[in-house]
Amino acid sequence: NLQRVGGNLNIYDNEKLAGFDGLGGLSDVGQDLNIYDNEKLISLAGLAQLANVGGSVFIVGNASLPTSEAQALADRAATGQVSISENKN
Repeated sequence: NLQRVGGNLNIYDNEKLAGFDGLGGLSDVGQDLNIYDNEKLISLAGLAQLANVGGSVFIVGNASLPTSEAQALADRAATGQVSISENKN
């Protein structure tokens, strides 16, 4: 399983992505985590082991993703700038 991404992890404009079940072992992102404009993304539960993001966390424009899930991930893992907006309230 993937445990670490050394640079940025960018996940955007995926029309069919609903979750991150295949990333259950990911614990560290070396730089920025960008998750944006994924219309059907409903959960970040697959990123439950993510404990550290070395850069910024941007979770923006995911219309079906509860803001509370995005905030919980940022609270747990972010070490840099955080931007969470335009997600489901």
